[in-house]
Amino acid sequence: RIISIIDKLLKVHGPLYSSKWYVRKITELWEFVKKPFVGHNRIFAACLAWVSMGVLWGKTRMKWDIITATHFAVSALATGGLTGPPVNKDGILPLEPAVFCGVFCLIGIP
Repeated sequence: RIISIIDKLLKVHGPLYSSKWYVRKITELWEFVKKPFVGHNRIFAACLAWVSMGVLWGKTRMKWDIITATHFAVSALATGGLTGPPVNKDGILPLEPAVFCGVFCLIGIP
């Protein structure tokens, strides 16, 4: 839906053959950026976005380095679960990481 809205805006306000160079460049850039998100390639874009979300969560919320965060995101979706959030002193996973991991795996595992 967002892609079609931007397409309509660019067609109305800046066609590819506009006389203004910056309008042509923006339109060309948009055509390049949207290519992975349409057609058969969109599954790869969705997978990359989902893994990136897991990496971003690991970096920001768990304060992991990029390697550990990537290892978590990939291994969780591969059902290996080799890296996980730390448990508290009672051995229980806190609510926020538990909910994120549950939803991340529930939606992300095919």
